[in-house]
Amino acid sequence: MRNNELFKLIIETIKTKVIELGYTNIEIFQQYQPTQQGQVKLGEDKGIYIYRFSDIRYGSNASNYRYNDLNRDFDKEYEFLRVVTYRINVRVKTIPSKPTDITAIDFANLVADCLQFDEALALFSKQNFGVRKIAALTDGYYLNEQARYESIPGFNAIFDYTDSYELTVPRVTELTGETHRV
Repeated sequence: MRNNELFKLIIETIKTKVIELGYTNIEIFQQYQPTQQGQVKLGEDKGIYIYRFSDIRYGSNASNYRYNDLNRDFDKEYEFLRVVTYRINVRVKTIPSKPTDITAIDFANLVADCLQFDEALALFSKQNFGVRKIAALTDGYYLNEQARYESIPGFNAIFDYTDSYELTVPRVTELTGETHRV
């Protein structure tokens, strides 16, 4: 599975679940991109920002041989286990005069929960993608457009998946050598 496929899967899952829970007009941005489309925009009411934090390879590859009847060749498949961490930050514009509105920390918890719903886990599993851990929420702060500190909480979402490559084993077409008496 490639990086853009992983982003698409995570973003679509979050967006679908957040909308199902009644939160519309939510923008999800891939943060720290060359075109700055993932830059925190101060005028937005709500935004979810996601970026790839780390990519760890575990162990050595697994390799399997299979005979291909069609080509009469052996194929060798390599599988590599990857553990990838995404950082997901949430911004919710807080209006102190509306204490019943959802706060940034509440919305971050909601987004973290969306990645752990049964439907999300089943979808991930079909794609050979697993949720390993949703880490604790951490809180960051920034100065908003009114020069007040505002919270931008986030969490690390740790996933695992396998990358696989298939190669054809070269055919042996000729053997040369000499016979020696033993």
